Amino acid sequence: MSIYYVKEPNLGIHIVYELASLPAKLMCVYYTIYIIIPQYVFKKKYWLAGLQFVFLLSFSVLLLQVFVIYTVYPMYFPELNLTLFNLRPSKFISPLIDLIIVSSLFVIIKLLKDREQKELDRITRAKHNIENELHLLKSQLHPHFLFNTLN
Repeated sequence: MSIYYVKEPNLGIHIVYELASLPAKLMCVYYTIYIIIPQYVFKKKYWLAGLQFVFLLSFSVLLLQVFVIYTVYPMYFPELNLTLFNLRPSKFISPLIDLIIVSSLFVIIKLLKDREQKELDRITRAKHNIENELHLLKSQLHPHFLFNTLN
């Protein structure tokens, strides 16, 4: 999901950019799904979750920019002498939005998948309980038990 090089017609730049930004995106998504959501959101610690997500996004944007500066720019724009410190603040907004969108999509998918699994588990438990109840009723109607009860 590259918003960074939208005006560039060269597909190679898009592919290299996405490959360069992949580690930062993966880190952001996995940390959000497996640490922030279970440890903070499910325990209703929303302030800590938000604060940790902001720090994670900040670190991920910096990491993404480092990967892009040292992979994409030398390959396609060797005449530019860019470092992380001479980038304009506007260069951080597009990767930030990119990370928020990717993280949000995967968090939504993970939460929906977890909800579906919980519903499936609930249905399985209810079915198991009904089968146990039916088995108990059948055992009570066993002829030997019925004969003893009539006696």
